[in-house]
Amino acid sequence: MNIKTLLLISLAAALSFAAPAQQENSELDPINMSAYLSLMDGDRAMRENKVNEAKGFYEKALEYYTQLKSLNPEYKAMIVEVRIGDLSEKLEELKNTTPGTATAASRNQKSSDYKLLYIEAKEEAVALSSRLLKLEKNNIAQERTLRERELTIDEQRRELVTLRRKISELDTGLGNSL
Repeated sequence: MNIKTLLLISLAAALSFAAPAQQENSELDPINMSAYLSLMDGDRAMRENKVNEAKGFYEKALEYYTQLKSLNPEYKAMIVEVRIGDLSEKLEELKNTTPGTATAASRNQKSSDYKLLYIEAKEEAVALSSRLLKLEKNNIAQERTLRERELTIDEQRRELVTLRRKISELDTGLGNSL
């Protein structure tokens, strides 16, 4: 997957859907963490040229990410999708890898890590933008309500001044007639 494709996916995702609410997905966070830890363990095993160990960790991580996707396709959708693709590619590469050739696969991992960091940052930016937009809308609504209340207070003050003037006129008229 080239960088242009990743950027297009990121942009499309940012424009097409809002970030899912964290409260709704908190039960998926432990699965996501397990997937991530398995992925990191696989990367560590690759750096140590332990190919069979890495395969096991990558298979477990792929299983977790696939489970996340099936439970809630919108949960960190871009990250999950990219990681499923990357893990599938890694496992395919590792089918023919021996411990001596594992370093090339490890170098490819670093490029993939940067892509994922970019996607994670992009998703975080989308979530923050969504939150900011919600706060701005709320602020505008509160300012509108405040202006309406200020207008109501101004109208009530004018009415109060008018009523006081009428009462004063009535008092003056009554005082003169007595």
